[in-house]
Amino acid sequence: MNMLPESIPDSRIALQFENELCSFGKLRSRIDAWVSFLNSIPKLKPHDLILAQLPNGIEFVALFYAVLQAKGIFMPVDTSSSTEEITRLIQRFKIRFIITDRNQFFSLSPTPPLSFPPPLSFLRRQESRLLDFTKEPVFFLKVSPLNSRSSKKIVPPSSKVIAQFTSGTTGIGKPVLRDYSDLLEECVSVSKRLQLTGRDKVFCPLRLTHSYALTTCLTSTLYAGATFVGIKQFLPSSLLTPLKKQIQIIAGTPFVYETLLRLPGFRSLSLESVRLCLSAGATLKESVFDDFLSKTGLPISQLYGMTETGVVSIQHPFTLKMRHTVGAPLDHIRVEIGNRGRIFVKKKRTVIRTNDSGSLTQEGYLTLNGRLDTKWNIQGKKVDPKQIEEVLRQYPRVLEAKVFKTSVIGKELLNAEIVSEKTFSPQSLYRHCLKKLPLFMAPKLFKRVTRLSQKALI
Repeated sequence: MNMLPESIPDSRIALQFENELCSFGKLRSRIDAWVSFLNSIPKLKPHDLILAQLPNGIEFVALFYAVLQAKGIFMPVDTSSSTEEITRLIQRFKIRFIITDRNQFFSLSPTPPLSFPPPLSFLRRQESRLLDFTKEPVFFLKVSPLNSRSSKKIVPPSSKVIAQFTSGTTGIGKPVLRDYSDLLEECVSVSKRLQLTGRDKVFCPLRLTHSYALTTCLTSTLYAGATFVGIKQFLPSSLLTPLKKQIQIIAGTPFVYETLLRLPGFRSLSLESVRLCLSAGATLKESVFDDFLSKTGLPISQLYGMTETGVVSIQHPFTLKMRHTVGAPLDHIRVEIGNRGRIFVKKKRTVIRTNDSGSLTQEGYLTLNGRLDTKWNIQGKKVDPKQIEEVLRQYPRVLEAKVFKTSVIGKELLNAEIVSEKTFSPQSLYRHCLKKLPLFMAPKLFKRVTRLSQKALI
């Protein structure tokens, strides 16, 4: 079975990124060009990681589907990732192949004969070139570490096709590897549950590096022959224009819906064509659900899942009985509840032990009761506050530290209270955090106090 069925007419629109349209026929042509390129790389093996740092767009989607057909493992990374974060990935996992856009290329690859600047001085560049078959400027880099003793190479089974990052205990996250059959089962089940058809337009204003956007929304939409409507860059104003163009499904996060409710033009917008609103990545506040329902008449259906499992359950078709649940598991998934309410996700070939606590109703709906660990969910990523506090305490003259989760204009951020012997530079402390933590785990505000409080900073 193909994730992009050949039966879908070439003339039907597959992708829309702002004013750029791409038919299924054009998408297949772009995928074929990428497949030819990947197969032409002499030393690319099935288990090699291909770091893809591209913005949302047609080339990103085409490369993703090409890797599924050709060889290598697709590793998508946000374009907002710093050079230091990319360095950690290359060093840790011995990544040799990088595909990126113009901006990232020039930060990773200075003009010859210059050597790589810090922090990339550990690399030897074997090849770098502008690809001539892409519609947008895309660059290919082949590199090798000068000293690989401290790094480790992932050597998964050859069936693995994608590596997506989830928060880990090391500070830079861990790659979750999934195979083609796992992705296919998910996109078929999601497509069936949502009753997607070729007439649907699915608006997903998220980065495609997010597993929910890529391996749930995009794949299920295209599998059904529907149109995926995305954005190139997230701006609040960019949310309204696609909604004026006969969208049937909105696939967002709680932050997206909170942003929509604050936009002045949203209240006068007609959503008569919309039949379904989905939310994932974090728990949806009841106030947001109620406010959105009262203004639009549309309930927001929540999805439950994680990078390791993909979507587990969907609150659809929505009924009042499932209001405080996350719906029923998908067809290819069985959920079991263990000791302390621990949720186990069972698939054909694997069982995933989660750190979530829950229960099943008589109707078979899954209810979430919280976490069995101390991690928080920040912008769809898991964060361990104790890990951040330990990093803060490693800074000179810091005696105690406490991290808080706060909300600024609907966006969740991390702040920290610091007890220190002397005054400190917030900029210097922030840089210290970035050396040991990924960007999303670095607190954005530091407040020096004489005693730690027990409530979040305002």
